[in-house]
Amino acid sequence: MRLNGILLKEYIQWFLNYVSGFTSPEPEKNAMFTKKKEHALVVCREIGRLGQDMNLDRDGIVLARIMGLFHDVGRFEQVRRFGTFVDRSSLDHGALGEQILRENQVLHKIEHKQRELVFRSIRYHNRKELPKGEDEACTFFASLLRDADKLDIYRVVWNKVVKPCRGGCSPKVLQSLAEGRIVDSQEVKSDTDYRLLLISWVYDINHAQTARRLQTRGYIAQLQRSLPTIPQMNEAVSNALKYLRIMAAKENGSQCSAFAAGYFIHGDMNNCAC
Repeated sequence: MRLNGILLKEYIQWFLNYVSGFTSPEPEKNAMFTKKKEHALVVCREIGRLGQDMNLDRDGIVLARIMGLFHDVGRFEQVRRFGTFVDRSSLDHGALGEQILRENQVLHKIEHKQRELVFRSIRYHNRKELPKGEDEACTFFASLLRDADKLDIYRVVWNKVVKPCRGGCSPKVLQSLAEGRIVDSQEVKSDTDYRLLLISWVYDINHAQTARRLQTRGYIAQLQRSLPTIPQMNEAVSNALKYLRIMAAKENGSQCSAFAAGYFIHGDMNNCAC
């Protein structure tokens, strides 16, 4: 099925109607609902721009935007029931989001193959790592969604991390960053640790286009400037910035084959600058 902007507008309206049903006498919860509504709409736009940078066709861009729109739809029920965004102390909001979309038959207008791709991408977007063994289309779109999600999370948390912080970092947090791994959020004990967690996300950036946007916006460089001077930590952060520069310098990724089976790209595959 060819996708179009009219269908996307219908989904945006469904999302806004769904979200409007979440209100609370607790101001903190209402603020959380508002924050996640705004985040979903921004990710919907962000992933579309990334898709345009990659020369995805209309169907690919619309499908990606549907994923961005609905990726956190499980957050609202999570906040209503538990008052938190922390999955480990409540529930898996990616899995819940998939369940909500299935139970409400939200995506019944698109083909089964497209629908399942949306479900899997939402299911995986908040995993520590993408599962092995998925097909190339799922790996591509899920990784694109994870990238777009991170881009906006940096924006959301920015006011909390632009000021200089003091204090050391936890050994396990530093070790993960020094080894080029994503910091485990359960190891975060301080403001410095949290900033190192955000910096470590560069090792889960999947596309050069995302790395370029991160560089342009200066998030990682500003995080580096906000940290205290600790030689081993500063070296690990410098290495992360170097990795980001290398990612951004790549001309194209290797994901064009994700569309070889005829999922969404039509025409000359050589024009796919993924």
